[in-house]
Amino acid sequence: MYSYVGYGLGIHSDLLLSELVAGEAGADVVVRLDKLEGRLPEAGSLEYGFWATAEGTYLFWEDVGTLLVRGGNEIIIDPVPGVEERRLRLFLLGAAMGVLHHQRGQLVLHASAIDIDGGAVLFLGGRGWGKSTMAAALHGQGHRVLCDDVVALELNGGGVPTVSPGFPQLKLWPDVVAALGVDPESLPRLSSRFDKRHFQANNGFCNAPAPVRHIIVLRRGPSLAIEHLQPQQALIELLRHLYVARFGSLLLRQDEAPHLLQCAEVVRNVPVDLLNRPQSLPLVSAAARLVERHLALDVYRATA
Repeated sequence: MYSYVGYGLGIHSDLLLSELVAGEAGADVVVRLDKLEGRLPEAGSLEYGFWATAEGTYLFWEDVGTLLVRGGNEIIIDPVPGVEERRLRLFLLGAAMGVLHHQRGQLVLHASAIDIDGGAVLFLGGRGWGKSTMAAALHGQGHRVLCDDVVALELNGGGVPTVSPGFPQLKLWPDVVAALGVDPESLPRLSSRFDKRHFQANNGFCNAPAPVRHIIVLRRGPSLAIEHLQPQQALIELLRHLYVARFGSLLLRQDEAPHLLQCAEVVRNVPVDLLNRPQSLPLVSAAARLVERHLALDVYRATA
Protein backbone atom coordinates (compact mmCIF):
# COMPACT_ATOMS: atom_id res chain seq x y z
CA MET A 1 0.00 0.00 0.00
CA TYR A 2 0.98 3.61 -0.56
CA SER A 3 1.31 5.75 2.57
CA TYR A 4 0.37 9.44 2.83
CA VAL A 5 -0.42 12.17 5.34
CA GLY A 6 -3.28 14.60 4.88
CA TYR A 7 -5.86 16.39 7.02
CA GLY A 8 -3.89 15.36 10.10
CA LEU A 9 -4.40 11.69 9.21
CA GLY A 10 -2.27 8.80 8.07
CA ILE A 11 -3.80 7.50 4.82
CA HIS A 12 -2.89 4.06 3.46
CA SER A 13 -4.12 3.44 -0.07
CA ASP A 14 -4.20 0.71 -2.72
CA LEU A 15 -4.44 3.53 -5.22
CA LEU A 16 -1.61 5.91 -6.05
CA LEU A 17 -2.72 9.34 -4.81
CA SER A 18 -0.18 11.70 -6.32
CA GLU A 19 -1.92 14.82 -4.97
CA LEU A 20 -1.26 13.83 -1.34
CA VAL A 21 1.97 14.27 0.60
CA ALA A 22 3.84 10.97 0.88
CA GLY A 23 4.78 10.03 4.43
CA GLU A 24 4.94 7.17 6.88
CA ALA A 25 2.14 7.30 9.43
CA GLY A 26 -0.32 4.99 11.11
CA ALA A 27 -3.37 3.90 9.11
CA ASP A 28 -6.03 6.30 10.37
CA VAL A 29 -7.75 5.86 7.02
CA VAL A 30 -7.53 2.93 4.62
CA VAL A 31 -8.44 3.32 0.94
CA ARG A 32 -8.83 0.00 -0.85
CA LEU A 33 -10.09 -1.39 -4.12
CA ASP A 34 -12.81 -4.04 -3.88
CA LYS A 35 -16.06 -5.16 -5.47
CA LEU A 36 -19.32 -3.65 -4.24
CA GLU A 37 -21.60 -5.38 -6.72
CA GLY A 38 -25.07 -6.20 -5.49
CA ARG A 39 -24.78 -3.92 -2.47
CA LEU A 40 -26.27 -0.86 -4.14
CA PRO A 41 -28.96 -2.10 -6.54
CA GLU A 42 -30.46 1.35 -7.12
CA ALA A 43 -27.29 2.56 -8.84
CA GLY A 44 -27.85 0.61 -12.04
CA SER A 45 -30.33 3.06 -13.55
CA LEU A 46 -28.88 6.38 -12.33
CA GLU A 47 -26.23 8.79 -13.54
CA TYR A 48 -25.19 9.47 -9.95
CA GLY A 49 -26.55 8.89 -6.47
CA PHE A 50 -25.83 8.99 -2.73
CA TRP A 51 -27.19 6.63 -0.10
CA ALA A 52 -26.75 6.53 3.68
CA THR A 53 -27.11 2.99 5.02
CA ALA A 54 -26.33 1.13 8.22
CA GLU A 55 -23.08 0.02 6.59
CA GLY A 56 -21.93 3.48 5.56
CA THR A 57 -22.46 6.10 2.84
CA TYR A 58 -22.42 5.05 -0.80
CA LEU A 59 -21.42 7.51 -3.51
CA PHE A 60 -22.09 6.50 -7.11
CA TRP A 61 -21.27 7.99 -10.52
CA GLU A 62 -21.99 5.86 -13.58
CA ASP A 63 -18.75 6.90 -15.35
CA VAL A 64 -16.59 6.61 -12.21
CA GLY A 65 -17.87 3.78 -10.04
CA THR A 66 -19.11 3.24 -6.50
CA LEU A 67 -17.37 4.41 -3.34
CA LEU A 68 -18.35 3.25 0.14
CA VAL A 69 -17.27 5.47 3.03
CA ARG A 70 -17.70 3.91 6.44
CA GLY A 71 -16.71 4.42 10.04
CA GLY A 72 -14.71 7.55 9.29
CA ASN A 73 -11.70 5.32 8.65
CA GLU A 74 -12.30 3.39 5.44
CA ILE A 75 -13.09 4.10 1.79
CA ILE A 76 -13.79 1.18 -0.53
CA ILE A 77 -13.64 1.89 -4.27
CA ASP A 78 -15.29 -0.22 -6.97
CA PRO A 79 -14.31 1.65 -10.18
CA VAL A 80 -15.94 1.13 -13.55
CA PRO A 81 -13.61 -0.59 -16.05
CA GLY A 82 -11.27 1.81 -17.80
CA VAL A 83 -12.02 4.84 -15.62
CA GLU A 84 -9.33 7.51 -15.81
CA GLU A 85 -7.38 7.35 -12.57
CA ARG A 86 -7.08 11.12 -12.16
CA ARG A 87 -10.87 11.38 -12.52
CA LEU A 88 -11.32 8.68 -9.89
CA ARG A 89 -8.95 10.53 -7.54
CA LEU A 90 -10.94 13.73 -8.06
CA PHE A 91 -14.06 12.16 -6.56
CA LEU A 92 -12.14 10.25 -3.90
CA LEU A 93 -10.29 13.32 -2.60
CA GLY A 94 -13.39 15.50 -2.91
CA ALA A 95 -16.80 14.01 -2.12
CA ALA A 96 -15.58 10.84 -0.41
CA MET A 97 -13.07 12.68 1.77
CA GLY A 98 -15.73 15.21 2.74
CA VAL A 99 -18.07 12.42 3.85
CA LEU A 100 -15.25 10.69 5.74
CA HIS A 101 -14.51 13.80 7.82
CA HIS A 102 -18.23 14.21 8.45
CA GLN A 103 -18.29 10.65 9.81
CA ARG A 104 -15.36 11.53 12.08
CA GLY A 105 -17.50 14.21 13.73
CA GLN A 106 -15.73 17.21 12.24
CA LEU A 107 -17.45 20.26 10.83
CA VAL A 108 -16.76 20.07 7.10
CA LEU A 109 -17.14 23.22 5.02
CA HIS A 110 -17.18 23.72 1.25
CA ALA A 111 -14.35 26.22 1.35
CA SER A 112 -10.73 27.04 0.66
CA ALA A 113 -8.28 27.86 3.44
CA ILE A 114 -5.12 29.96 3.45
CA ASP A 115 -2.64 30.42 6.30
CA ILE A 116 -2.04 34.12 6.94
CA ASP A 117 0.43 34.94 9.72
CA GLY A 118 -0.16 31.64 11.49
CA GLY A 119 -3.96 31.68 11.32
CA ALA A 120 -6.35 30.03 8.86
CA VAL A 121 -8.57 32.29 6.77
CA LEU A 122 -11.47 30.42 5.16
CA PHE A 123 -13.31 31.44 2.00
CA LEU A 124 -16.82 30.03 1.72
CA GLY A 125 -18.97 29.86 -1.36
CA GLY A 126 -20.73 27.65 -3.85
CA ARG A 127 -19.30 26.36 -7.10
CA GLY A 128 -17.87 29.12 -9.24
CA TRP A 129 -17.98 31.76 -6.49
CA GLY A 130 -14.20 32.18 -6.42
CA LYS A 131 -13.03 30.28 -3.32
CA SER A 132 -9.99 28.79 -5.05
CA THR A 133 -9.42 32.01 -6.98
CA MET A 134 -9.12 34.03 -3.75
CA ALA A 135 -6.86 31.38 -2.25
CA ALA A 136 -4.66 31.48 -5.34
CA ALA A 137 -4.46 35.29 -5.26
CA LEU A 138 -3.38 35.27 -1.61
CA HIS A 139 -0.95 32.44 -2.31
CA GLY A 140 0.52 34.71 -4.97
CA GLN A 141 0.95 37.37 -2.25
CA GLY A 142 3.15 34.94 -0.29
CA HIS A 143 0.62 33.18 1.94
CA ARG A 144 0.48 29.41 2.32
CA VAL A 145 -2.24 27.06 1.13
CA LEU A 146 -3.98 24.88 3.73
CA CYS A 147 -6.94 23.23 1.94
CA ASP A 148 -9.03 23.58 -1.17
CA ASP A 149 -12.68 22.53 -1.56
CA VAL A 150 -12.84 20.34 1.58
CA VAL A 151 -12.05 22.11 4.87
CA ALA A 152 -12.51 20.04 8.04
CA LEU A 153 -12.66 21.96 11.32
CA GLU A 154 -11.58 20.34 14.56
CA LEU A 155 -13.58 21.85 17.40
CA ASN A 156 -11.88 22.04 20.76
CA GLY A 157 -14.67 22.15 23.30
CA GLY A 158 -15.56 25.81 23.15
CA GLY A 159 -12.28 27.28 21.93
CA VAL A 160 -11.05 28.43 18.54
CA PRO A 161 -11.34 25.60 15.96
CA THR A 162 -8.32 24.41 14.03
CA VAL A 163 -7.74 23.30 10.44
CA SER A 164 -5.29 20.54 9.51
CA PRO A 165 -3.58 20.90 6.12
CA GLY A 166 -5.10 18.86 3.30
CA PHE A 167 -2.76 18.63 0.32
CA PRO A 168 -0.84 21.22 -1.75
CA GLN A 169 -3.25 21.73 -4.65
CA LEU A 170 -5.64 24.37 -5.90
CA LYS A 171 -8.18 23.61 -8.63
CA LEU A 172 -8.24 26.59 -10.99
CA TRP A 173 -9.85 27.52 -14.28
CA PRO A 174 -7.44 28.39 -17.13
CA ASP A 175 -8.31 32.10 -17.09
CA VAL A 176 -7.45 32.28 -13.38
CA VAL A 177 -4.15 30.50 -14.00
CA ALA A 178 -3.35 32.96 -16.79
CA ALA A 179 -4.22 35.90 -14.52
CA LEU A 180 -1.61 34.55 -12.08
CA GLY A 181 1.00 34.78 -14.83
CA VAL A 182 1.19 31.03 -15.51
CA ASP A 183 0.57 29.35 -18.86
CA PRO A 184 -2.52 27.13 -18.36
CA GLU A 185 -1.21 24.65 -20.90
CA SER A 186 1.78 24.00 -18.64
CA LEU A 187 -0.51 22.59 -15.93
CA PRO A 188 -2.31 19.22 -16.03
CA ARG A 189 -6.08 19.07 -16.24
CA LEU A 190 -7.92 17.58 -13.28
CA SER A 191 -9.28 15.05 -15.78
CA SER A 192 -9.83 14.89 -19.52
CA ARG A 193 -13.45 15.96 -18.92
CA PHE A 194 -12.66 19.07 -16.86
CA ASP A 195 -10.86 22.16 -18.05
CA LYS A 196 -9.83 23.07 -14.49
CA ARG A 197 -6.10 22.77 -13.86
CA HIS A 198 -4.06 21.20 -11.10
CA PHE A 199 -2.09 24.08 -9.53
CA GLN A 200 0.59 22.66 -7.27
CA ALA A 201 1.42 24.77 -4.22
CA ASN A 202 4.36 22.82 -2.79
CA ASN A 203 6.47 25.94 -2.24
CA GLY A 204 3.71 27.64 -0.31
CA PHE A 205 1.97 24.84 1.56
CA CYS A 206 1.29 25.00 5.29
CA ASN A 207 2.14 21.59 6.73
CA ALA A 208 0.95 22.21 10.30
CA PRO A 209 -2.52 22.74 11.84
CA ALA A 210 -3.63 26.35 12.15
CA PRO A 211 -6.27 28.03 14.34
CA VAL A 212 -9.14 29.53 12.39
CA ARG A 213 -8.57 33.27 12.38
CA HIS A 214 -11.33 34.50 10.08
CA ILE A 215 -14.13 33.21 7.85
CA ILE A 216 -15.05 35.17 4.74
CA VAL A 217 -18.21 34.44 2.74
CA LEU A 218 -17.98 35.36 -0.93
CA ARG A 219 -20.73 37.20 -2.77
CA ARG A 220 -20.81 38.92 -6.13
CA GLY A 221 -21.38 42.64 -5.84
CA PRO A 222 -20.91 45.83 -7.85
CA SER A 223 -17.83 46.94 -5.92
CA LEU A 224 -15.21 45.58 -3.54
CA ALA A 225 -16.31 45.78 0.07
CA ILE A 226 -16.13 43.76 3.28
CA GLU A 227 -18.86 43.86 5.88
CA HIS A 228 -19.17 42.06 9.20
CA LEU A 229 -21.97 39.52 9.56
CA GLN A 230 -24.06 39.44 12.70
CA PRO A 231 -24.12 36.07 14.51
CA GLN A 232 -27.50 34.96 13.17
CA GLN A 233 -26.57 35.61 9.53
CA ALA A 234 -23.11 34.11 10.07
CA LEU A 235 -24.74 30.94 11.42
CA ILE A 236 -27.00 30.72 8.36
CA GLU A 237 -24.01 31.06 6.03
CA LEU A 238 -22.06 28.31 7.79
CA LEU A 239 -25.03 25.94 7.60
CA ARG A 240 -25.51 26.81 3.93
CA HIS A 241 -21.91 25.94 3.13
CA LEU A 242 -21.58 22.66 5.01
CA TYR A 243 -19.85 20.31 2.61
CA VAL A 244 -22.41 17.54 3.06
CA ALA A 245 -25.24 19.98 2.28
CA ARG A 246 -24.39 19.32 -1.37
CA PHE A 247 -25.96 15.87 -0.86
CA GLY A 248 -29.24 17.49 0.19
CA SER A 249 -30.57 16.42 3.58
CA LEU A 250 -29.15 12.91 3.18
CA LEU A 251 -26.26 13.17 5.61
CA LEU A 252 -27.71 15.88 7.84
CA ARG A 253 -31.03 14.25 8.65
CA GLN A 254 -29.82 12.50 11.80
CA ASP A 255 -27.08 14.98 12.68
CA GLU A 256 -28.84 18.30 12.24
CA ALA A 257 -28.78 19.34 15.91
CA PRO A 258 -25.07 18.53 16.52
CA HIS A 259 -24.07 20.40 13.36
CA LEU A 260 -26.15 23.41 14.36
CA LEU A 261 -24.34 23.45 17.72
CA GLN A 262 -20.96 23.09 15.98
CA CYS A 263 -21.71 26.02 13.67
CA ALA A 264 -22.87 28.10 16.63
CA GLU A 265 -19.61 27.33 18.45
CA VAL A 266 -17.59 28.49 15.45
CA VAL A 267 -19.58 31.73 15.18
CA ARG A 268 -18.93 32.45 18.88
CA ASN A 269 -15.20 32.12 18.45
CA VAL A 270 -14.40 33.26 14.90
CA PRO A 271 -15.31 36.54 13.09
CA VAL A 272 -17.40 35.93 9.96
CA ASP A 273 -17.44 38.58 7.24
CA LEU A 274 -18.97 39.01 3.80
CA LEU A 275 -16.74 39.95 0.85
CA ASN A 276 -18.56 41.56 -2.05
CA ARG A 277 -16.59 41.58 -5.26
CA PRO A 278 -17.33 42.00 -8.96
CA GLN A 279 -16.82 38.97 -11.19
CA SER A 280 -13.68 40.47 -12.67
CA LEU A 281 -10.31 38.72 -12.76
CA PRO A 282 -8.34 41.99 -12.94
CA LEU A 283 -9.84 42.86 -9.53
CA VAL A 284 -8.85 39.60 -7.82
CA SER A 285 -5.47 40.97 -6.71
CA ALA A 286 -7.21 44.06 -5.36
CA ALA A 287 -9.63 41.80 -3.45
CA ALA A 288 -6.68 39.91 -1.96
CA ARG A 289 -5.06 43.16 -0.83
CA LEU A 290 -8.37 44.30 0.66
CA VAL A 291 -8.54 41.08 2.69
CA GLU A 292 -4.95 41.60 3.91
CA ARG A 293 -5.72 45.17 5.01
CA HIS A 294 -8.94 44.08 6.70
CA LEU A 295 -7.15 41.36 8.68
CA ALA A 296 -4.32 43.73 9.63
CA LEU A 297 -6.89 46.27 10.88
CA ASP A 298 -8.58 43.61 12.99
CA VAL A 299 -5.22 42.74 14.58
CA TYR A 300 -4.61 46.44 15.28
CA ARG A 301 -8.04 46.81 16.92
CA ALA A 302 -7.47 43.70 19.03
CA THR A 303 -4.13 44.97 20.35
CA ALA A 304 -4.97 48.69 20.68
